[in-house]
Amino acid sequence: MDARKQTGFASCQRPYCSPWGRVQEYSEIAPGIWSVSTAGHGGLAISAERDAAMPPYLRDGRKYGGPGYYEEDIEWALVALAFPEAFAEKKPWQPMAPFEAAKLTVRQWFPEIWAQYQQAQGKEAA
Repeated sequence: MDARKQTGFASCQRPYCSPWGRVQEYSEIAPGIWSVSTAGHGGLAISAERDAAMPPYLRDGRKYGGPGYYEEDIEWALVALAFPEAFAEKKPWQPMAPFEAAKLTVRQWFPEIWAQYQQAQGKEAA
């Protein structure tokens, strides 16, 4: 089964350059979502298709990446909220599933975006 049939999104070529420099390490998290690292920083690189599918309030929260790039410290969580299925699996070394960590991260660092996310989910922001 191809990636589009499984996720609704096509795979894309891995990124070679990022806003943080030349990509040295990379792994595909899900079709169209790449984790990238450079000598000094890293983050998530997402396909144009994924970026366009993100709710504007999540996409517009990006400050340190560029179009299609979300830095690794806090902006990655915006991508995780947009595509929770790609961040649901907890690895044995992780204290919680990445999606759960993303919710905590957005709530802490992007309270306005968290409120919008909660409203979009039909919940009150806590």
